Amino acid sequence: MSVLLLDRPDKLQDLQDDLESFFYVVLYHALRYMRHNKVNKVNAIIEKVFDDYVEDDDGQITGGDGKRALLNRKRLDFTLLESQPLNDWLQYALDAVDEWITHEAKNGTLSANGNKDLKFHSHRSLDAKWRAVLFDQHWLEVKDGPVDHLAPRTCAKRARDGDPPDLGSPSKKCRTSITGAARFINNKPLDVVGSLRRPHIDFPDTSASHRRKAALKSTPIRF
Repeated sequence: MSVLLLDRPDKLQDLQDDLESFFYVVLYHALRYMRHNKVNKVNAIIEKVFDDYVEDDDGQITGGDGKRALLNRKRLDFTLLESQPLNDWLQYALDAVDEWITHEAKNGTLSANGNKDLKFHSHRSLDAKWRAVLFDQHWLEVKDGPVDHLAPRTCAKRARDGDPPDLGSPSKKCRTSITGAARFINNKPLDVVGSLRRPHIDFPDTSASHRRKAALKSTPIRF
């Protein structure tokens, strides 16, 4: 979610919020699954950048401080080891986000939307850079598949009325962990990335050939 949406929950979501969110999606997956020089700090980075929020006395939740700190640094503090084109794209997108938010804060949304020199004025600039990354021949040299660098961690939970034992809403976001009761949904175990391990189920064959065979079996043979 964009910094401005986190900071202003009543803000109308626009194109620039979506572009910024796309940057965070790519950044999150790069940190978590690709080889880089900050693997031993993945949990701390994700917690600070993606899981930071504040809840006031009225239950209103705001956030974005971790993302603002990232923007204020102007540079990413990690480097992917197998994709310089993606490193360049992430830095370009970070600059574009910072440029938009800075201009919007100084001049207002209307001024920002009317400024065609800003990278986030439309999706075209970011899209062109992204396509260049996807079609870069360097990807053909990457032989290792993704590795989940996110180590499980515990988090405090705040029980709600009616919750069964060991279940409750997290007192802080626990998207970066799969521990305790969070490892189970309807008593079925979750794997390390949170997808449900479904038991094997033999579904009935509904193919056309199966229906024809069934029809032949159910139709009396006349001589």
